[in-house]
Amino acid sequence: MDISRLKKVLAGLSVGAILLTQAASVLAYSDVPAGVWYESAVKAFSDAGYLSTTQSNFRGTDTANRAEFTKLLVELNGGVLSTPPAVPSFDDVSASAWYYTYMEEAGKEGWVQGDGNCYGSHPCYARPSANVNRAEAAALIVRAFGLKATGDAPQFVDNPAGQWYTAAIQTAADHCVLQGDSSLGTVRPADNMNRAEMVVMLNRVDQGLTFGKDCGKPVTPTGPAITSATAVATQKVDVEFSTDVDATAAQTVANYAITGGPAVSSVSVVNTKTV
Repeated sequence: MDISRLKKVLAGLSVGAILLTQAASVLAYSDVPAGVWYESAVKAFSDAGYLSTTQSNFRGTDTANRAEFTKLLVELNGGVLSTPPAVPSFDDVSASAWYYTYMEEAGKEGWVQGDGNCYGSHPCYARPSANVNRAEAAALIVRAFGLKATGDAPQFVDNPAGQWYTAAIQTAADHCVLQGDSSLGTVRPADNMNRAEMVVMLNRVDQGLTFGKDCGKPVTPTGPAITSATAVATQKVDVEFSTDVDATAAQTVANYAITGGPAVSSVSVVNTKTV
C-alpha cells in the first residue's frame, strides 16, 4: 500500500469513527431488522459510504458476487486511486461496467489476479458476476490487507492441509475474519457467501481484530486434534490426528459427523494416528 492509499484509509477511518458515534443515525434498509447478527456491520458500512443507501433493501441473503466483493475491498483500502487503463485488463470486464474501475484497481494492486493468475496477459477473465465462496473471500482479504499468520486460531476440521486455500483460511481465522461454526469446528470453504456474510467478514478485517483478544480464545488441546482429512475414495476419508488415538473411541461411529453430508457408516483404524 502506498502513502496516498494509506492517507485515504486513515481519513476514511476517522470519518467512519465520527459517523458511528451518531446515535441518531437510522439504518436505511427496510430488510435489516434491529438486532439481526449483521446489523452493526451493515450500519458501519452504510455510515462510511461503502454501501449505497439509495435502495430500500440490502438483500442480505442474496449471494455475493466478485464485483461486489472487489468494490468493498477497494473502498476499504482507500478507494480508486489510479486512472484505469484505456484497454481493460480483464476481457470480461467492460470499461462501461459500474465495477470497471474497482476491478482495475484491484488488479493493479495484485488482489484480483484473474483465472490462472492471468493479469497482465490476454485473454484474462475475472468473472465479476460469479459467486464468491468462503475460501476465495479469505484469499482476497489476506492479499488486500496483507494479513500475516499467527497460528493462534485452531485448525478447522474441514480445512485440510495442502489445499490452495488452507493457509489463507487459517490466516483469516487468526484475525477473526472467519470464525467458523462454533460447535462443529468447521468453516465450509466451498460454500458461497451471501451479502450479509460478505459485509460482516470485511467489517471484521477493517477493525483489525486478533484471535484470542477480540474473538475466540486460545485452545489447549486435551486430546487428539484433527490435523488433516483426505478423501481417498468416493465414500472414504482418511482422518489424521495430532497424537495417537484410543482404538475403541476411534472406531466408535457415534463420535463422527459430516456437516451437510451423509451419516458415517463405519470407522476403522489405519494406524496409530489415522482412521
